[in-house]
Amino acid sequence: MKVLMVIPAYNEELVIENSLRQSVAAFDGLLKDYDWMILVADNGSVDRTCEIVRSVACDHSRVGLFPLEKKGKGLAIREAWKSRDADVYAFMDADLATDLRDVPALIDGATRRGVAAGSRFHRDSVVRRSLSRRIVSRVYRLIARVLVSISAQDLQCGFKAVRRDAAHILFPLWTHEGFFFDTEILAHAERCGFVVANIPVRWEEGRDARRKTSVKIFATAWDNFKHLWILRGKLRDARKM
Repeated sequence: MKVLMVIPAYNEELVIENSLRQSVAAFDGLLKDYDWMILVADNGSVDRTCEIVRSVACDHSRVGLFPLEKKGKGLAIREAWKSRDADVYAFMDADLATDLRDVPALIDGATRRGVAAGSRFHRDSVVRRSLSRRIVSRVYRLIARVLVSISAQDLQCGFKAVRRDAAHILFPLWTHEGFFFDTEILAHAERCGFVVANIPVRWEEGRDARRKTSVKIFATAWDNFKHLWILRGKLRDARKM
């Protein structure tokens, strides 16, 4: 079975080499029964990210680079997924906030259900996260449930996977090119009849102290809230068809 793991990256020169080499070493054991590949979707980086990825790819044939000039995490992941053929498409963040040992469970969840998402709210998850991010995430999840009736536990965890058939259904519906794409994917997946597999994770915020996130939590949250209203209208119109 072919597994494509995409790592979206924007100016990740401080962590990308270590993350890739850790991932390759882990996947050699964890995914030994799969035909896997790691594809870094570079999102217009202006540092040495692409150069470093190419260097690692010279050492490991299962590592590749997919460069894009236009920014947008959702865009990077969607286009990278569409660029290769796979039975399961997955993505994880460049800082490896989610423990690599959870990857097999994510792939298994997507294989069984069609769509799988890491859940920091799962009762079996072990999470180290700031109080402010916990509060914003919980409030966002509550509002999303009210507005678009989404039942997935964790909408924004950067650890998701979809089976090939689900991907082909979701690609045409996937319009948001920024951080809201996580919510959009899960909402459309549930509307299309997929029951999302909530995967418990070992997740640590700021696992590598050298990396400074470019995500502005409150600005991103406000943008996501606005797009929830837009998505609500799209789903309502779809139900009328």
